[in-house]
Amino acid sequence: MDTGFDLLEEFRVPESRGVRKVDGSNPEATAYRINPSIHLRKTTSDVYPDGLPSDYSIIATFKVTKDNAKKSWNLWQISNPEGQDQVGLRFHGDTKSLDFFYTGLQGTQMLRTFHRMEKLFDGEWHKLALSVKGSRVKLLIDCAEVSVESIEQQRPVIHQGYTSIAKRAAGDRSVSVELQQMEVSCDPEQAYSEGCCELSSLCGGYAEIGLTAGRASCKCLHGQPGIQGPAGTKGHRGLPGQPGDAGRLGNWIDDSQAKLILQGIRGNTGDYGNVGESGPKGEEGIKGEKGMRGLRGQVGAKGEKGFEGIPGYQGVKGEKGESGNVGRVGPQGQQGIQGPKGRSGTTGQKGIIGDPGIPGRDGDPGIEAYQGPQGPSGRIGRVGAKGEKGTLGPVGEMGPQGQTGPRGYKGSAGKPGRPGFIGPPGPTGHIGVPGKPGPKVMVTQGSRESKVSQVQRLETKVNMDLREDRESAAQQAYLDAQVLLELKEFGVKEDQMAFRGLQDPG
Repeated sequence: MDTGFDLLEEFRVPESRGVRKVDGSNPEATAYRINPSIHLRKTTSDVYPDGLPSDYSIIATFKVTKDNAKKSWNLWQISNPEGQDQVGLRFHGDTKSLDFFYTGLQGTQMLRTFHRMEKLFDGEWHKLALSVKGSRVKLLIDCAEVSVESIEQQRPVIHQGYTSIAKRAAGDRSVSVELQQMEVSCDPEQAYSEGCCELSSLCGGYAEIGLTAGRASCKCLHGQPGIQGPAGTKGHRGLPGQPGDAGRLGNWIDDSQAKLILQGIRGNTGDYGNVGESGPKGEEGIKGEKGMRGLRGQVGAKGEKGFEGIPGYQGVKGEKGESGNVGRVGPQGQQGIQGPKGRSGTTGQKGIIGDPGIPGRDGDPGIEAYQGPQGPSGRIGRVGAKGEKGTLGPVGEMGPQGQTGPRGYKGSAGKPGRPGFIGPPGPTGHIGVPGKPGPKVMVTQGSRESKVSQVQRLETKVNMDLREDRESAAQQAYLDAQVLLELKEFGVKEDQMAFRGLQDPG
């Protein structure tokens, strides 16, 4: 199991687009400014192959930019596959505080808040170290312990979900922050083993920093000698010196003696000299840069019994135990972290009509627009309410001739027509059978006068009918024929009928 994870390397921050290399906490340190456009998130199993243990340390060297001095953002966070927070560190620029949130064994989200963290928002380089061990979480700022909070001792090992760094508290965008170091260690004591020598702002240069009675001590060191500078230009010729003292009187020698004196006789090899004394102890060198991860070593010999291991996976649910005694009411817990956004509420009641607003200013002249392409056909609208009766429109043009309609029903009987004209005489009929002898009737003078009066009344009726309808000649002829027949029955002579203007049509 790996003991430490360099998140800048895991997320390939130096190679990511949208990341700019900047000066770090000292002239030899390198940092990276995160651009909000990049997405620093990976699967948790890819970052921590064996999962995040329940005890660990978080070490980060960073600088908060002015843009985020009043925002809420997560320095480090792990969420489950559904996107819910599991564990992380959240900065609140408005309250100048730091939240550590985590999830207990029962899935309950817990929160511990560190207040009065104004120092972290001053725009300078700072080192944050968080130790999570057992039932305590300890916060160190610039190698000085500033706060200790109690937490649940039982915490699950996180295997699934996503790990992200430098993210906004709301949304999925990154924040503009400068990171120089971002590590997670499986050793909870690593937070106390880290030094702060890279923070030049503490001593004004290189420094060794350690904890002494809970407070940081700073011992400034001299740097290594610099590179030799270039040779200077040739100086001017100096002034003549003072005359020297007179030399001693020498002895005269010949050439052979002079040669022996110059060459000399080779002597024998001398004995080894004594070992010299140890020189003074040199000054301690500066801390070197962190080297690359070495190759995997060979399997070593069996070591001594190790420390107690991290808690294992959650076991199978046991049988239901006996009911315990009712516990005392615990103290009121701290405010929980902000929950997910709730669903939209129902529509409220209609409010009262407000006062009329002040007239708005005249709008700017619009730019000339061009007709866009015709949009897609809309859906058929609902049938509207029946409109009011419109005014009578103008007479339309005559339409085309319609098709022949179906045969109508039989009409009712019409009024009788006028009598037709008298047709031509028909052929002579057959001689009829002689009739039976009729009874003898005695016609007296009085009866004859009564018959004549009846004929007169009949004539008067005929004349009135003829005056009413003189256009019907056929009807007049028919009536004349009827009158003649009746007169003949009463025995009126033809001269008397002629006197009255009646003639036999035969």
